[in-house]
Amino acid sequence: MSQITTKHNYSQIKVSVIVPTIGRPTLEETLKSVLSQTYSNIEIIVTDDNSNGVAYEIVKKFNTNKIKYVKNKKYKKGPSGNKNNGLDYMTGDYFTFIDDDDLLVPESIKTFVDIASLGYDVVIANCLNSLTGTFTGISPGKDIEFTYEDFLRGFLDGEYIIFSKSSLVGNERFYDDCWGGEHLLWWKILKKMKKGYYIDKPLRIYNVQTPDRVTFQMEKYPERQMLSYYYTIIEFGADLLNISPNKQFIRYLLRGIYFSKLANDTKMLKFFRKSIDKVPNISLKILSLIYYFIVKYSSKTNLIKFNSFLYKILIPKIKAWFKQI
Repeated sequence: MSQITTKHNYSQIKVSVIVPTIGRPTLEETLKSVLSQTYSNIEIIVTDDNSNGVAYEIVKKFNTNKIKYVKNKKYKKGPSGNKNNGLDYMTGDYFTFIDDDDLLVPESIKTFVDIASLGYDVVIANCLNSLTGTFTGISPGKDIEFTYEDFLRGFLDGEYIIFSKSSLVGNERFYDDCWGGEHLLWWKILKKMKKGYYIDKPLRIYNVQTPDRVTFQMEKYPERQMLSYYYTIIEFGADLLNISPNKQFIRYLLRGIYFSKLANDTKMLKFFRKSIDKVPNISLKILSLIYYFIVKYSSKTNLIKFNSFLYKILIPKIKAWFKQI
């Protein structure tokens, strides 16, 4: 970013910071981090997915008109539906999300606005893992422009904080019937954007120690996780096959098979089985079929153990093989 000189009036760009919450006590620190931003033209939308009143009491403490408190009454309860509710209320030129247990670094929004004002539709930055102190997303090692294709081929992958033009989302919303499918909306936005920019530094502190994060509940609600992979293949399967047929397409395919089995959904299992036929690499197609049959005929208990073994031991070896393809 050092080579970029910004020239704009800060007051011209209004930013909506959407904070989906379930009333966790960490919400207070999250809001403090947003209110402490060095950029001032911000509206904060706290969208509450819980009816116990805890979040509202936390918001009242701040006594500021910068925060708009709204309840999620329109969408299905869950992370995606709650974020959709926040999107309905935003009025900013650009928007971003921060969960109610994460923190923004003080210069986050200013940094985003500096870059966006140069003509970028979407700006992303890495996040800092609160436990390990490492990046949560893949890092190219420098600030760079990026494309929609960079995400589909896995060049950029992982947990980032995304700052997008509000006009790009339009009436599109997250699927509120699935979990772990947030990428579906972001990919739609990235596909429409003209220019994107990646900032190679953490602008959000990502709290990985909260036990009720969606990441830790995937196997608890397999049917909702399964749908995210189904929608991925339905909406982006053709692009994945064109851009990354031997890596990303298979990745979403195999995860769909796994969660279909956990959800005991034979119809979905058949869908993902048929999708294997589209894999162009014969060796990878055979491996995918082997995985499918192992999953299909495993008990749920053995399946979870097998999947853990697969991703801790076999996947690193497979990734090394991919580099040679």
